[in-house]
Amino acid sequence: MKSIGKTNSKIAKSNNLNKYDSVYGKSFQTYNQDEVSSLTQNLETRFKANKINPRKLFNHKMCLDAGCGFGAGSLFLAKNGASSVNSVDISKINIKSIKQNAERFNFSEVIKTSKASVLDLPFKDESFDVVWCYGVIHHTSNPDKGLIELTRVLKCNGKLIIFLYGIGGVFWYIVYRGRKFAKKIPVDYIRKVLKLCNTNIHMEHSIIDNWKTPYLCNYSNLEVQQRIKELGLIKSEPFKFGTDWDINHRISKFRSDKKYMGGGDLRYIFTKKTHITSTKKTKYSLHDNDIKPDKKLDSFFIKQLSEYIDRFELKNKKIILLKKFHK
Repeated sequence: MKSIGKTNSKIAKSNNLNKYDSVYGKSFQTYNQDEVSSLTQNLETRFKANKINPRKLFNHKMCLDAGCGFGAGSLFLAKNGASSVNSVDISKINIKSIKQNAERFNFSEVIKTSKASVLDLPFKDESFDVVWCYGVIHHTSNPDKGLIELTRVLKCNGKLIIFLYGIGGVFWYIVYRGRKFAKKIPVDYIRKVLKLCNTNIHMEHSIIDNWKTPYLCNYSNLEVQQRIKELGLIKSEPFKFGTDWDINHRISKFRSDKKYMGGGDLRYIFTKKTHITSTKKTKYSLHDNDIKPDKKLDSFFIKQLSEYIDRFELKNKKIILLKKFHK
């Protein structure tokens, strides 16, 4: 029985890895040099908007980009003076993409790649001055384990730069409905439809990411701050500003949007105070539950939107059924 359990576990891991390659790898490998550059520029924009000098943070630092994707974060770290960047990803396709992008931007000597999971990083305790993990652990099967691993490999007084999805808001309600509707629709089919609609490549990736990623969790600022404190880091408020489409940017610029925007984006720079050698599960441990509407935050616009989305889903289900019937 144990061998059957282990076999099923391996199959599940293999299936999820294939999904990661399908959702992320296939999207990232299509980015040309200008598109990669524009996404790296978005990071510059966010830091500048919040009056943070990335050069002071990364210059001459040993850095880890955990869950590097095609390498926007790695390139950003290298561009701002990092002495070394270890770029880690679970996807073979992404490892190939980041090697290509490191060559494109002449950072092959700085950026080194490893195929590994953020849930089991192949580095010793306190190995890095900076750990960068941008939009990754909320896409894993065990986000809290991922957070523990990130803090484990960070040196004391080092910086953890992390991006997590916040709870609630009209955007996440639509994503929640979209994930349910698109659950049985193949990724490649969705990609073809989006290309047929001439969807911008970044929007195409965002839609596929949110609809078809195997795991998708989001959190409140309070629970993240409390868990960070338990893991030996100093609490720090999320970025207030960024690009025009960042949720926190809208909340900060347009106060009336607050009722639509939910808990906002959770982009942080934390400083590690103490090295915790053993951790335990608490009420603030990051959960692994898939996103769902927040009753307090989302009731306002759900009353306005749910009927329209219900109609859309019903109409499209009828179309899908008719196509199957006529085959």
